[in-house]
Order: sequence, then C-alpha cells, then structure tokens
Amino acid sequence: MSDTRASKGAKQESGMVILEFALVIPLLMFVALGAAWLLRVGQVQAQLDDAVRGAAREIARGTEPRTADKVAGRILPGIRIKVGETGSAPVLVKTVGTYELESPIPRLGIFKMRLRSEMVAAKESLH
Repeated sequence: MSDTRASKGAKQESGMVILEFALVIPLLMFVALGAAWLLRVGQVQAQLDDAVRGAAREIARGTEPRTADKVAGRILPGIRIKVGETGSAPVLVKTVGTYELESPIPRLGIFKMRLRSEMVAAKESLH
C-alpha cells in the first residue's frame, strides 16, 4: 500500500512540474519579447535622431527640404520630416521627424509607437 501512495505522489509531482513549466515558459517568452521590443525602440530612436540631424544639417546648408527628406529617408525609410524657420538673427532651421514603429506582434496595436525627434541648426551663409 505504501508503494501505491509513493507512486501517486510521484505522479502528482510530475503533473505539477508540467503545469509550472506550462505557465512559466510563456511568461519567459513574453519577457524576452518585451526586452527585444525595448531594444528595437532604442535602435529606431537613435536612427531617427541621426536622420533628423542629417536633414537639419542639409537644410541649414541651403538644400531643398525635399532633398533633405531623401537624405533622412536613406538613414530611416518611412520617416516624415517637417521643416520650419525660427529666430531672427541668425535664422535657425527647426527640423522635426516622426516615425511610426509597428507592433512586434501583428494585429496587436497596443505596442504601436510614434517616435519623435527635433533638431535645430543655424542657417549657414552662402558666401
């Protein structure tokens, strides 16, 4: 009779291990996905900053905004650039870039993000 109880205890313990494994593995996968998503957000934000900085530099040198938009698009495809002038002397060029970062899980829009970067550059003289 004691062998039967020991055998039932071993089966119950085995079942608990399987249940714990079934609960913990998805949780670990979710945490890993979240960490990878945060790294992706940081990477895209750095690319966005570089693209906006490059566009602001080009516009400050007298390049057309469309051309500067292409320069930014080579660094981060899908970027949207807005350009404006501010200040009186020296004239400053304000460049704002936005980028829509899609969710890592298709059809799960809660992770969709809009990243933004803003740079200001002094307009360079032409002589």
